[in-house]
Amino acid sequence: MVHDDISDASDAATEWLTEMLYTGVGLGILAVNRFQVARRSAESALQDSTFDLGANPGIAALSDVLSDPERLDAVLGRFKDEISLLDDRLGGLEEHLSAAMARIEPDLPEAARELTRAAKRLLNEHGSDIRAVLGLKANP
Repeated sequence: MVHDDISDASDAATEWLTEMLYTGVGLGILAVNRFQVARRSAESALQDSTFDLGANPGIAALSDVLSDPERLDAVLGRFKDEISLLDDRLGGLEEHLSAAMARIEPDLPEAARELTRAAKRLLNEHGSDIRAVLGLKANP
């Protein structure tokens, strides 16, 4: 009987760890897919013949960065470094984001409150997975 309890607990732990691994991988894939969709959308808008790049040199520079994988990697690396510094200074982004959402939540319409609650649940349940995807250190 005791052996069955240990076996059941072991199976449950293995199943939970497997689900967490799949969740982390899934979140990573979703983040990469969303980035790719946004990049393609931006490239499409930038290549639209009705869009005048000369009117906005910042958008032309963005187009140059998006079309050069080495420059894009450098920019994303600097972005990751900045996020990491901010995370270190704040002692964890998720706590501050949750607190900010809690402060504004009472003033939001019901649908937006539901969104903030869902975002807080996501941060609480998958914060470590999100941190891993962003390359941030694990929270203590």
